[in-house]
Amino acid sequence: MPTAESAGQTAASHSRVPSLRGKLPRPATPATPRPKPLPAASGSGRIAFWFGLMLAAVSSMSLRQMVTPDALLGRVTAAFWTIHHSLAPLGAAALTASADRFGASRPLLAVAVIYLGVVAVAFFTPIRGRNPEDVPVPTTG
Repeated sequence: MPTAESAGQTAASHSRVPSLRGKLPRPATPATPRPKPLPAASGSGRIAFWFGLMLAAVSSMSLRQMVTPDALLGRVTAAFWTIHHSLAPLGAAALTASADRFGASRPLLAVAVIYLGVVAVAFFTPIRGRNPEDVPVPTTG
C-alpha cells in the first residue's frame, strides 16, 4: 500500500520532467501575408445574399399560396419545406468533401456559379411577371 511519503516522492519525480517550452520549432510563416477581406465588400455581399434569400422565400411562399387549393395548402407547404431542408445535409457533406479535396475557393466558386445560374433561369419563368397565375399552362393532349 502506498504511503504518504511514497506518494510525495512520486509527485516530486513528476515535477522533474524537463519542459519543452522554447524547444519546439515555431510554425513557418508565409512569405507574403494574406490580404484581409475588405469590410465593405464582405458586408455588402452578406446583405445581398440575405436579401436574395428572403426575396426568394417570400416569392416562393406567395406563388405556392396562389396556385395551391386552400384544402391542400398545409400539406403542400409541409412537403416543400421537408424536401427543401432534407437535402441540406447532403449538400453540406458534398461541399465539405469538395473543400477537403480541392481547397475552399474552388467549391465555393462552383456553388456561387450554380446559385447565379438558378437566378438567371428564374428570370425566364412566369413567376417574374406581375400575375403569374394568369399565364396559360400548356396542356398535353
